Amino acid sequence: MNLKTFLQGPWFQRIVLLVWLVSSALVMVSQRTIDTIVNRTLYGYGLQFSYKWAIPYWTYARLLYATQFVAIGFSAVALASGFLKKNTSEKQTPKLEKKVEKNVAKREETNAHNILISCPSCKKVFGKPLVMLDFSNGKAKLVNVCPYCDTVLDKSAEQQDVETIVDPTKEAVQ
Repeated sequence: MNLKTFLQGPWFQRIVLLVWLVSSALVMVSQRTIDTIVNRTLYGYGLQFSYKWAIPYWTYARLLYATQFVAIGFSAVALASGFLKKNTSEKQTPKLEKKVEKNVAKREETNAHNILISCPSCKKVFGKPLVMLDFSNGKAKLVNVCPYCDTVLDKSAEQQDVETIVDPTKEAVQ
């Protein structure tokens, strides 16, 4: 796993949310400690109560508590949903893609008997060609392609063509 994959992954997000929760809790504990110092300790050293300093102090203290509660709430919900969310990496594929995957699987079965393939263009040898859709004549057709030079390998009758009629009002038909 490289750094880019880790930074975009769900575990990095969970770690960030957990650090956010811990730091928010530490800010609240620190604010509570400051509040205790102001309301108990400083009066022992002669602090005189005045609304002139008390109202701004109360306002900022409440604002700090409110923002921290909101941050903790959202982070906790996001963290919990991240752990509860199932991995939905497999998306639903349209019917045409399923048929293409089916034909590719069939073609891989037939190519399993062939051990090595040599490209007539670049002369490189490989085990499996790339299978791509060719739209050059308006109809989708599966073709074998060299993985090194992108040359179409064969146009023999053994290839199974996938012809599709694409109409926005109808489903894809083979």
